[in-house]
Amino acid sequence: MPWNDLLRQELLALKEASDRIHAHLPAATLPESLSPSAIPYIAAHTDRLKAIVQEYGWPGIHVVGNDGALAAWVLLLRGYDIIFMQACLILMHRALHENDVEPGTVAFLEDRILVRTGKPQRYGSQYHRVDEEIIPYPIDDEAHVDERRATVGFMPLEVYLRHATEQQ
Repeated sequence: MPWNDLLRQELLALKEASDRIHAHLPAATLPESLSPSAIPYIAAHTDRLKAIVQEYGWPGIHVVGNDGALAAWVLLLRGYDIIFMQACLILMHRALHENDVEPGTVAFLEDRILVRTGKPQRYGSQYHRVDEEIIPYPIDDEAHVDERRATVGFMPLEVYLRHATEQQ
């Protein structure tokens, strides 16, 4: 049992509310294409996550359990606040050394930040759809991407993209 179950429950409830909002949005929606009615809710979730991070630091596995830490990560990704994402990435890298976050969540966040700032991603986790095809955003040193993916527990890129295509 995590030592802060109240915080865990709050994060899970926030994620559940976010899930209801995002169920009506296209996958990987960019901020500029959001429905105006969704923006206040997304902003409120991000603001609450910012307050949590300010008070507790990154809410990792040792504080809120695996599901609570995953909920915080999902809320972070859905918040579209790149500066906040960058600050949390630093906190998550520190937490990674204490086994307080899953390596894949850090890698995914790193890729998200790189892509959103116009740089090549490292792990190939970010993609977009072109017609019926899934295309990864540019990948730095693509020849070695599967080696990097393996270090964070990701499946090979080809398999990942095939799964993404099947989920369309």
